[in-house]
Amino acid sequence: MDDKEFFRMVFAELQEQTDRGVAIIGGSYVENALEAYMRSVWRNESEGSDEVKILPEIFNFSGPVGAFSAKIRIAFISRLIGRKAYKDLNTVKDIRNDFAHKIVWDSMSASHEPLRFSTASVGARCKNLELWPPLLAGLQAGSHIHGFQVDTDDPRSRYIAACTQWSLLLNLCLNTSNELWKKRLLA
Repeated sequence: MDDKEFFRMVFAELQEQTDRGVAIIGGSYVENALEAYMRSVWRNESEGSDEVKILPEIFNFSGPVGAFSAKIRIAFISRLIGRKAYKDLNTVKDIRNDFAHKIVWDSMSASHEPLRFSTASVGARCKNLELWPPLLAGLQAGSHIHGFQVDTDDPRSRYIAACTQWSLLLNLCLNTSNELWKKRLLA
């Protein structure tokens, strides 16, 4: 699958989801791409019998690098990602975890209010997600990218764009030796 097709596939799937689905699935795309990138720079499972056993164990959910937060911290401290990626990936992780685990309960009315991207705390964090200058240059409010409308002022749309860009960049670094992509990841 080429980069444009990957981009279209992620955007298409996320556009169809509820806010909860966008947060969880978008964050999972980023986490999976980060894990694949980490595996690509660590010892390869085909190098020997120890690697065949160790990598699946450490990336297992209960393993030392099983949680998204652990992957982010280890990738950062290992210089696989830079400060911008570290900040943004943590924001994506936190938003994903909020949608997966938090229930907004209004005690005054005794009602459940679903968490949404329009919720103030979520919207503020989405606003801080950094979009790359080349992506931003092509995105004015209400513009389209590969046929999908993207509004960088809308928290949901910005989260989708951020998850897509980080997933794409991590996959590009995994699949190419192009130093430009790795430089962007290390910024």
